[in-house]
Amino acid sequence: MKKRCEENIRFSIAAMIAVAVFFAAQCLHAGIILNSPEMWTNPPSLSGWSASNGVVTLSNPSSGVSSQYLRITFPLQSGPPQDEEDIVYANGSGYTGSYTNATSLQFRFYEEDLISPLTQVYLHSAIDGSTWEYTFSVASTGTWYQETIPLSYSASWIGPGGPSQFVADLANIDWAGVYIAGNFNSMQQDYGLDNWGYYQGTGVPEPGVLTILCTAFLSFAILFRRRFLQEMLPSRQSQTLNDV
Repeated sequence: MKKRCEENIRFSIAAMIAVAVFFAAQCLHAGIILNSPEMWTNPPSLSGWSASNGVVTLSNPSSGVSSQYLRITFPLQSGPPQDEEDIVYANGSGYTGSYTNATSLQFRFYEEDLISPLTQVYLHSAIDGSTWEYTFSVASTGTWYQETIPLSYSASWIGPGGPSQFVADLANIDWAGVYIAGNFNSMQQDYGLDNWGYYQGTGVPEPGVLTILCTAFLSFAILFRRRFLQEMLPSRQSQTLNDV
């Protein structure tokens, strides 16, 4: 009886460990790269990127202090300064791997002359044409900044719906890119984008996943307690009869 009880305990512990490992594997993928990041290593190729409004001009410098990146230029204004904005984007199908399996979007961003009043990542859904926006910023000009954007609704994405719609749209992205608002100034303004890619392993599990994991552990705990009592009860009754 004691041996059977010990076997049941070992089985229950092994089952709980298996569940934990399974969900950990689903949530954290050890930094697996879904695709090689776009690094614009073949000047003057823009690698399929374009400007939505045609306000900025795009180039890929082949020489200079900074080269081989997507250079984004608001041209010099001849008259009084005007508000300017544009979206620099790439077709989502140009990247391998599932957006729903990625936990983060990572890239480097550079503001050469002036700080933009607003920079955002845009994800556009092919389902209904909706756009999800995530605001980021840099501290100063003249420095490349590494940006890591969690692909999780709880990371302050702004869009047309809640968590379920975010996940649905994430599975149907037809283009993604960066929105840049020009600084209200007539001088030429230059920005840079580099190392754009999607990754796994840097995000936090969604609350729904954590709920499933906790429920699984609770279920195994209840099952373990029930089986333990079932095994121990006959031995206690037998001990009681022997005492009598």
